[in-house]
Amino acid sequence: MKIDPRIRAALTQERWLFADDEFLFTNLQTLRPPVSISPSADDEFIVNVPDPYDYGDNEEIAGVIVNRKGESSNRFSDGTIGVPQLLREKAEQQEEGFSCRTNCDANTWMDVLVNSKGKLFYYRPQGCSDDSWEDFDAVELPAWHLVRRNDDLDDWAISHEYGLKSVYRVYLYDHNQATCCAELTPSRELNFVDLRYELNDGVELTDEQVNQLDEIIQNAWSAGEDIIYVHCHEIDAVDPEEKDNYRHIDQNPMSDKEVVDLVNEEFDYEEAKQEVLEYFRCNCML
Repeated sequence: MKIDPRIRAALTQERWLFADDEFLFTNLQTLRPPVSISPSADDEFIVNVPDPYDYGDNEEIAGVIVNRKGESSNRFSDGTIGVPQLLREKAEQQEEGFSCRTNCDANTWMDVLVNSKGKLFYYRPQGCSDDSWEDFDAVELPAWHLVRRNDDLDDWAISHEYGLKSVYRVYLYDHNQATCCAELTPSRELNFVDLRYELNDGVELTDEQVNQLDEIIQNAWSAGEDIIYVHCHEIDAVDPEEKDNYRHIDQNPMSDKEVVDLVNEEFDYEEAKQEVLEYFRCNCML
């Protein structure tokens, strides 16, 4: 699966230098989890450059500070300010150095995708071809859907008294998330949105009956489960026109702003879910 085009549009491809201790294995293919090293474009390395201004018998080596992209700073490794332009150009031609943070050798360059804050979002493992490196699942965007589940009218003793045609619950779920509940079969997490009802054709209730029925429904709403889990295959196989069981109603994909927030590590999944739940509880699609 390719990276969502909206995510890709919010990222910049760059070439970064990595130190040996930033890899999970000695084969230098898998980076340690970003949460532990949090690499950014501003991380500093030292590269050694022969001093072109030294014409003595013993050639001096200058240590110049560069960032992950190999861009030279105006500082030497001893803290001195004022790196000559020629020396900066030489520094940017170096392919290896060592990390200022850990003093570990750094000689591995990798193509990376970077967010607007200069933080690593995704990288291309070594040996991966140019055409396929973005075919990996870097991230799954939430894909919010609503689904309807009809209650069994036999569980509602008032169904005949009020002429109920159906009582149904509406749930929100993320199609890109699956949970295994103490079993191998994955399930969807269904978050309760609303409890609603339909009347049989031709049934008209008085205002008092409407108020009574609304109160009954409200009490049942309060006593309902906030979250239930249903096997993915049951949800995914639902016909949009099916009215007897679960039924897809609508979907709410992430906004462009949420995509950018996710890329920039400012996206809070639970907060976003609560906002979507609040929206649909106030604007149910039925």
